[in-house]
Amino acid sequence: MDADERYTGRGVTVAFLDSGFYAHADLTEPDNRILAYHNIFEPAENLGALQNSDVASWHGMMTSVVAAGNGHLSDGFYRSIAPEANVVLVKIGKTGRISESNIETGLCWVFDNRDKYKIRIVNISAGGDFEQPYLLNSLCELVEDVVKA
Repeated sequence: MDADERYTGRGVTVAFLDSGFYAHADLTEPDNRILAYHNIFEPAENLGALQNSDVASWHGMMTSVVAAGNGHLSDGFYRSIAPEANVVLVKIGKTGRISESNIETGLCWVFDNRDKYKIRIVNISAGGDFEQPYLLNSLCELVEDVVKA
């Protein structure tokens, strides 16, 4: 992609909110860069849950690897633009549409844990419930607060 080699994401943590995740080798080998995993449906789950893929894990795995994968499985040929970035993975859906309340729950967790994991970037690969004016949408208000912080 002719990306500037000086910028690799080193020292940056990206939080991903999506329907599910899997511990892909491009994020875990040779060093595991997954700092945390949070499932809003099963808060007691930990990183071990990422070892078992399910039908909903492909999309979050794809978005996180496209953004932060190091190309381990391809000997570095297929690497992302930020191959040294750390990641925090937040499961906010199961299958199908992800509600705005689930997005808000996941984003609140990210906001509450931003200092602990040094989160500087958030990727939300989910739609919302329906279109409504920005000033009347609680998710839009939360996003604005997160950006300001």
